[in-house]
Amino acid sequence: EQGVHEGGPKMIIYVVGRNFGHLSPCMAVIDAFQKIDREKIAIYAYKSTHRWLGKNISGDRVKIKTFTRAGMKNKKKKILARSRLIFHDWREEVAYLKQARSKDRPIIAGMFHSDLAITKQDNKKTRKFKRQVVEIADKTTDIFFHMNITPPRKKPNMKAKYVPIPIVARKPDMSVAKVKKKLGIPEHEPFILVQMGGGTGPYKYKYIEEWYKKLNALKLDYHIVITSPLKGDTKFPFKKHIRVAPVFSNGANLVNAAEMVISKPGRGIIYDCIALRKPLLLLPADTKERQVQNMMVKSGLTKF
Repeated sequence: EQGVHEGGPKMIIYVVGRNFGHLSPCMAVIDAFQKIDREKIAIYAYKSTHRWLGKNISGDRVKIKTFTRAGMKNKKKKILARSRLIFHDWREEVAYLKQARSKDRPIIAGMFHSDLAITKQDNKKTRKFKRQVVEIADKTTDIFFHMNITPPRKKPNMKAKYVPIPIVARKPDMSVAKVKKKLGIPEHEPFILVQMGGGTGPYKYKYIEEWYKKLNALKLDYHIVITSPLKGDTKFPFKKHIRVAPVFSNGANLVNAAEMVISKPGRGIIYDCIALRKPLLLLPADTKERQVQNMMVKSGLTKF
C-alpha cells in the first residue's frame, strides 16, 4: 500500500498515551507487528515514558520519538509522508492527521475498550463517555478495533469500519521463581500485588503518600509488593514485608506471580488480570472512564 506521497521510506507509526493502560497494550501490538512485518516502526510517546519504553522494546527496528500535541499538528505532513499505517490507542490529536490526508492513505487505525452499548443502568457521565468514544472513533480512525471481554451486544453506530477484538495483553516471559527471586521473596511464599497506578500527569500520584501510610499499617501474613510509579522509585520507609518492585520489562510477569492484585480500575491491570485469570480487587471508580471500566468487568465477567 502507498502512503499519501509517492516515494521515500514507509513505516508503521504508533501514537501512544502516557499511562500503563496505554503502554502495556502498545508493547503487545508492537511485538505482533514485529513478528508479521519487516516494516520499521516509530512510536510517538510522551518524553516521560521513553525510559520505560526503551526497557521494553526488543530489536532495532523500533524507534522512540517524542509526542506533543503541538508537534503532532505541526509535523502532520511529514508524518503522513513517512507512514504506511498509523495506529493509536485513543489519541484525539490524530484527528489532525486524518484531516490533512490528501487521499485515503495511510490507513489510520485506533484501538479502545469496554462496552459501548448505552443501557438504562448508565448514569449521565457514562452515557456521555460512550458517545464520545464513538465520536472520536469517526474523527480519528478508518478502522476501529474494539476490545471486549465478551462479544459486544451490538455494533455502535459509526462511520469507521468496526472490528470487535478480544483483550490485547502481553504474555509472561519469566518464571514465577525468577520473579520472586528478583523481588527478594522466598519461592514458596505468596505475595499480594498492589498496583499504585501507572503513568504521568498532574494528579496521578496526588494521594500516593496516603496509600503508603495505610499499607504500612496493615497487619498481614502475606508479603505485599507495590509497583513502582513510572515517575521513579519511592523512598518511603516501608516495613520489611512490603517491597517496591523494580521496573519489570514485562509487567505481566509480576501479575502472573502474585496471588491476587489490588488496584485502581486502570485498563492495563484489568486486562492483565483477566488474561492471566488472577483475582482482582478493584478500588471505587473516580472518573467517568473508570466507571465504564468497572461496568465492563462486572458485565463481562458474568459470562467469562
